[in-house]
Amino acid sequence: YNDGGGGVCVSTDAFFKMSGTARIGGTGTGEGNWSVNYGGGVRVLNGATFGMTGGSILGNTASGNGGGVCLSNGGTTFNMSDGSLLDNTASGNGGGVYLSDGGAIFSMTGGSILGNTASGNGRGVSVIRDSAFNMQGGLITAQGGDTVNVLSGGAALTVSGGAVMQTDANGTAIYGREISADQVKIADKGTVYSRGKA
Repeated sequence: YNDGGGGVCVSTDAFFKMSGTARIGGTGTGEGNWSVNYGGGVRVLNGATFGMTGGSILGNTASGNGGGVCLSNGGTTFNMSDGSLLDNTASGNGGGVYLSDGGAIFSMTGGSILGNTASGNGRGVSVIRDSAFNMQGGLITAQGGDTVNVLSGGAALTVSGGAVMQTDANGTAIYGREISADQVKIADKGTVYSRGKA
């Protein structure tokens, strides 16, 4: 309950690497993982690191935050260069990825975050207090709601490569609340497309 991670929980300075065609979850009956609180597929906390160079985290559910992945606490990192976070669901925030407070960092240089849903904020990604999502490549898309949500002081989003897309006319590609203008940066070759609101 406290640590979360329906499929995998990586904690206290540990390192976990996912590659090739590995899967956490699935789309068939009973294949998806579930967490009562954080990280339906994966929870990374307390300075641990998750490296994803392939494979998929898919079809997982969190009754709280982070349907696919939840990161929290200082020094925690998730490095994604390939693979996919697909069709995960959160009853709270962050259908694909939820970055909690405490300085968690998600670095994306490739791969995709697609088709995830959340009842709260950030169907693709939700970033709050003092955590950062850095995108230099890859693709994040969502339908409805907001694709990426940035909430509260210290949260940061940088898109310097790859693309963030919202395909629903009623949705928003990037939505920020209780933040200053410099906490969201679109730079270099970063692309943001919103069929609906900017």
